[in-house]
Amino acid sequence: MGKLLTLSIAAYNAEKYIRNALNSLVDESILDALEVFVIDDGGIDSTLDIAREYERNYPHTFHAVHKENGGFGSTVNYSIANATGKYFKLLDADDWYETEGVVSLVQFLGETDDDLIVIPYYRVRNDKRTLCCGQEKNQKECSVLSLEKQKDWIGNPSVCFKTKVLKNSGMTLPEHTAYTDTIYCIEAMGFIKSVAYFSKPVYCYRVGNDEQTVSKKNMVRNLDKLERIAIRLVEFSKKNQNNANYSYICKYAAMNANIVVRTILYKDDENGELKAFDKKIQAINKDVYRRMSSVGKIGYVLKLVRFAHYKPSKFVNGMVKNM
Repeated sequence: MGKLLTLSIAAYNAEKYIRNALNSLVDESILDALEVFVIDDGGIDSTLDIAREYERNYPHTFHAVHKENGGFGSTVNYSIANATGKYFKLLDADDWYETEGVVSLVQFLGETDDDLIVIPYYRVRNDKRTLCCGQEKNQKECSVLSLEKQKDWIGNPSVCFKTKVLKNSGMTLPEHTAYTDTIYCIEAMGFIKSVAYFSKPVYCYRVGNDEQTVSKKNMVRNLDKLERIAIRLVEFSKKNQNNANYSYICKYAAMNANIVVRTILYKDDENGELKAFDKKIQAINKDVYRRMSSVGKIGYVLKLVRFAHYKPSKFVNGMVKNM
């Protein structure tokens, strides 16, 4: 039987978490259908030894890969290039899957042929779970347009792409930088023609760790990386103005740009960074620029900041710091 699902796990110095991630995939009913790349991205702890242990125990499922450090994007590039599964999904080394959910998902993947499967997931903070991307009751419409109407961010935990779509897209993620999963989730949408919903939560996304790249302190420290990715996505939207999924791409490029807006306001905008960034977006794609002020709470804040000629009040700064 051919593989139904290829999983890519970027595992840099992940010895504290990796067993939990891998154990969540070990179910005899699906091992033959899974292809799991555990990629030690130049780490120095015992992550690779643990990955090789699973490879020895389940040689037809787990593949331990050691490579020079290239960052998260390089691990995804490797996995897409080598994937043989019908579908492709990511798993961060410090997260895990609901075993029952992934068993049901694998069965579902054998019965569908859509380009994208959207899956609900859990955000986990101190063992408290919050369901995200759960579909509305009696949801019947399965399309990119229906995804655009959702309030939840359609990101890495909830997307499962057909591998052929990713390979044919020619998408290559930048190396040695953070937040490249955003590119993966948004640019791939330019090649999606059909969507299916899966009802059971699968991904358990750990939040609340100050060492995560999405913590406030790390986002401020990595502001330049956030800006580069935001600009790339706005440029991608500009090149895809005739794409059937253009509206979706614009919305998510705008939402991602607003992450940069929020991060600049976190650190107090003393050097006019917000104005410079906002005007750069406007110059590249006015559609994204307009969408920025209409999506999410930060869109409302941005509207106020633009009205105040990029001189945010204490009230606005207070709003942002509490987000």
